[in-house]
Amino acid sequence: KTMSHEEQFDLLTPEGLPTGKRKARSLVHRDGDWHEAVHIWLFNSKGEVLLQKRSQCKDCYPGCWDISSAGHIPAGETPILASHREFEEELGLEMDRIGELHFIDRVASVSHPTPTFLNREWQDVYWIAGDVPLSQFRLQASELEAVRYVPVSEVLRAAREQDPSFTPMGGPSYRGVLEELARIGAQLATKGAEEGGAAAK
Repeated sequence: KTMSHEEQFDLLTPEGLPTGKRKARSLVHRDGDWHEAVHIWLFNSKGEVLLQKRSQCKDCYPGCWDISSAGHIPAGETPILASHREFEEELGLEMDRIGELHFIDRVASVSHPTPTFLNREWQDVYWIAGDVPLSQFRLQASELEAVRYVPVSEVLRAAREQDPSFTPMGGPSYRGVLEELARIGAQLATKGAEEGGAAAK
């Protein structure tokens, strides 16, 4: 991409407020400007979350396990629209056909994946629940190479131990989000077990 055709981001203040300025993606990451991203966590009825394995050609954290679906919000787009678009682009499924999108939190995150890549983000975090078999996903090869369901406890372990096979999962500011994911997962697992038991009677 030439600079003129490169994706543009709306710049934010450190407090997460719009500045009214826009800048090319590569320059935002070079200069460490604050911008916005969306995270979508997909649960199944067992209370497990979907993880995606990032493509080896990604410019940060290649080959690492990551959030179900995530991406930057391009200039002029809303978080909800960005969530639907990213989910459909990466996983090949329309979110509306799975379930309802629920907001968890908006958190600030700073990561420095390479010496020339400083990522300062405000992240809008959502969850959605629906039983989607792994075979139904149509993965965007340029973004990810595999998906799997894991218990939320595995995500908490990876974050706690800073497992290098996972992305940093937002760092310390994300701890509250992970705790909320654990609560949601436990609720869904209980509900799924109860419905399974009722169906067996």
